[in-house]
Amino acid sequence: MNGIAACVSGPTKVDIFWLAHDFKINHKSGNGTQWNVSSDELGGTFITVPAAVATNSAQLGSPQLLDVFAVGADFVMYTKQFARGPGQGLGSTCRATSAAARV
Repeated sequence: MNGIAACVSGPTKVDIFWLAHDFKINHKSGNGTQWNVSSDELGGTFITVPAAVATNSAQLGSPQLLDVFAVGADFVMYTKQFARGPGQGLGSTCRATSAAARV
């Protein structure tokens, strides 16, 4: 593990993201008392540790948003946004990765 980013995405929900030794970003979540057994590989090839931020917009009737940012091997900053409605987790229904800006 080359670095880690963590954010709180719910009252008892913690999400962590890290840059693995193969330069792919991975994700794992916990519920306040235990971590999920498996982790999700988000893929890509990155040169920076990810940064993550969560917005609890569920109070406004919108889904919770979780954004992850990192710079790829091509020196482009990428972001992946996850939207989670009530009772949903982060999964394959996430929004697509998009290039944000060349750094």
